[in-house]
Amino acid sequence: MVDEERLAEVRKALEAADSALAAALDARAQATKDLAALAAAIPDRYQPLRAEEAIVQRARGLVRAFPREPTERIFREVISACEALVAPRRVPGQGLQAADVARVVGGRGERQVVGVAGVRPAVLAGHAGEAGVEAQGH
Repeated sequence: MVDEERLAEVRKALEAADSALAAALDARAQATKDLAALAAAIPDRYQPLRAEEAIVQRARGLVRAFPREPTERIFREVISACEALVAPRRVPGQGLQAADVARVVGGRGERQVVGVAGVRPAVLAGHAGEAGVEAQGH
């Protein structure tokens, strides 16, 4: 009976840890969005977060029971996912993967959504530059 009680306690602890982990991911995502909104609203007072390497090293120092190497990979993935929430992924001019791509037209700042197949010809024709090509919604 004691073993069954202990097993139930351990399972509860695992479920609580999973819930805390999910809540921490949501909290980091929301904080990233909040920071991006503040940066847009008051760009002259914006203070960037620490570099990714500093965040990863801090995390590695904080874990006790969890292995350090996977901690690094996990934190880099979380940082990347959070950055993707607020910054469009840049797509290279060749080998486009995104289904929809936006481009800046003729330097006038107009945005037009074109299919992936239409981007390379537009770039070659001088209607869009690499700096104006970004993935949308991916």
